[in-house]
Amino acid sequence: MSTRKFLPACLAGVAVILVIAAAALWPMRDRLFKTPVEPAPEETPEIPFGPKYMAQIPVAPGQNATAVQNRTIPANATAQAPLPEPDKVVTPDFIKNLARFTASCYHPAGTRHNKGKVGLTTCTFKKLNMRYGVRLTGLAHESPDTEAAREEIFAYAFNPITLRLIYNIYAQDFTRALAEAVQDQTREFLSGSGKYVEAGLGPEHAAEMLGIHARLAADTARCFQYFARKPDLVSTMAKYFKAAQEVLETYGEYAALEAEDADPKALDKVSEKIKQAIMAREKIKNSIISGVRPKAEPFSLSEGDVLDMAAWVYRRVSGHPERINAVGAVASLLLELAEDMENASGSTAPAQ
Repeated sequence: MSTRKFLPACLAGVAVILVIAAAALWPMRDRLFKTPVEPAPEETPEIPFGPKYMAQIPVAPGQNATAVQNRTIPANATAQAPLPEPDKVVTPDFIKNLARFTASCYHPAGTRHNKGKVGLTTCTFKKLNMRYGVRLTGLAHESPDTEAAREEIFAYAFNPITLRLIYNIYAQDFTRALAEAVQDQTREFLSGSGKYVEAGLGPEHAAEMLGIHARLAADTARCFQYFARKPDLVSTMAKYFKAAQEVLETYGEYAALEAEDADPKALDKVSEKIKQAIMAREKIKNSIISGVRPKAEPFSLSEGDVLDMAAWVYRRVSGHPERINAVGAVASLLLELAEDMENASGSTAPAQ
């Protein structure tokens, strides 16, 4: 298995967005890092998509008004200011659970679930959606119905300002929880005798995991940037779903004729319809993927990953066109996440 899998996202996708929003990795502290040095102020980069969404942060439910009132936070802001109280929708329990789950998906080389020469993670966008989409672990809501609860959470969290605010609240906590979770776990390593021996994970494994996730976060950002810049994504995905349905229907038509012992010519005719329907579906799919995946450089996401994200964005934006701005915010936060993960990876690796 390759290193394309990530952390990285089902609450019909809310887990991923909140991971992105809440999990920018700062240089690690405690046992992994030396005494942290406050980063020097940086210029606020121009956001290449969507509006300049960072303005004065409003007081969100559950936030400390004195900590956020009239505070302007640029797109690359650090968590230097006093942190607000924990968010009452995205709770600390979500961050802890997410850190443990993310760490559990990491498999170093030479282990029972990864016989390759480099580490990998089995955590994907789809897997995160499936994990947090039903139980909504650590996500507070009032609606008793799961579908209504998901929409309640999205209505609160899926806008640029709230995403940034949640991100800033939990960045440090997530980093610390992830570092501790990795080094509190064990894996079965293949020994020289050919048997698997259980052993703990150390700083070198935490460093590798962060590097893997940094590369995937950057590629995921590429996807969301593309989606944010494509106002026709919704109509394109609608066409894709329609084409996919036509493929299923033509297969059903063929099966029905076959069950009736139909004339071979009739079967051949429907078989040709199946081929044409598949070609139409694949043409639409390729138009989506070709705009995201680079042709001459490594890319950690599969075609399936890209389509999962495109479908997720389609569902989020359909009927709520203003949410495309949050898609752009997700891309921006992912870029920060990738850079901070890479920095943390280098700081975590033990000295040679």
